[in-house]
Parts: sequence; C-alpha cells; structure tokens
Amino acid sequence: MESSRRMLLRGLTGGACALGVGVGRGQIAPRPRTPSKTVTVSGAVALPARYSVLELGKMEGRPVDFHVPEGHRRSYLGTPLRTLLVRARPAEPDPLALRQSFVVAKGTDGYFALFTWAELFLGTHGDRVWVVYQRDGEPLGDDEGQIALISQGDARPGMRYVKWLSEVRIQRAAV
Repeated sequence: MESSRRMLLRGLTGGACALGVGVGRGQIAPRPRTPSKTVTVSGAVALPARYSVLELGKMEGRPVDFHVPEGHRRSYLGTPLRTLLVRARPAEPDPLALRQSFVVAKGTDGYFALFTWAELFLGTHGDRVWVVYQRDGEPLGDDEGQIALISQGDARPGMRYVKWLSEVRIQRAAV
C-alpha cells in the first residue's frame, strides 16, 4: 500500500514538473503579476477552450463566501471548476483511468494548485472549487487578476487560492 502511494505521488509530481510547474515549498520563482484576461482549459481534453470573464459570466454564476487567510470574509461570484472540466470533455478512453488524473490550476505568476480528479468528481470537495470573476459585486481587481480560483473546502483556506488564473490543465499521472 505504501509503495503504491509513493508511486502515485511520484507520478503526480513528475507530471507537475512536465507541466512547467515546480513542486515544493516555494513552488517556482514568481513571475510578475499580470492580470489574467482569459482562462484556458487544456491537456487531456477533447474540446480545449479559452474563456473570458464575459463568457464565464454567461455560465451558471453562483455567490461564493470565502474566508481568506487574513481572517476576513469575501463574497465572490463564480462558476464551479467542474463545469469547465465537463465542458472540455476529458479525452481519457477508459473512464476508470480518470481516477489517475489530476488538474493543475495555474496563475500568470506561476503559482498553482493541484487537485486529483477523484477529489473534484468523486467526493464533495469539487462542489466547493470555483473559478471566480467578481468580488463584492464588482469585477476582480488587478490584485487578484480578472479571473481567480478558490477552494472553499480546504482546512487551511488560501493554500489553493490561485490569483491571476490563466490555465487549467488535465493530465494523467505517470504511474
């Protein structure tokens, strides 16, 4: 059991490195903070797509309350990450193999968050991962980018909060 966990982690981290994202405490050296104007959904999908804030706003928008690490609360408007992933139609020929896939959400500054497919689709956590484009009734400011990703269900809020969201990529772990 333990060796299969190590192999899975090795596959996930190897896959993350192949995506151009680093793994570890500092992840990678941050790049300048450039506001994201679109988010691309790519990787192992049949229908890669690019969404602007306007296009995201036409999808199912829902209010999202998020407690930020500084301790205060913010109200966002966004669409579930799962909606974008389902629209992209994952291109895995074996549906069970999706359980070996992961999703990387990456910002223009190089910061990223990693989710397993199972975490997003087989449990309740996926109900609480959002691609957001408004805060407190206004478009996101340049301090967050025009598009961001938040994960409400994490025990430590903010660890998978991706400002300046520009890419969502699905990839199968190399196991």
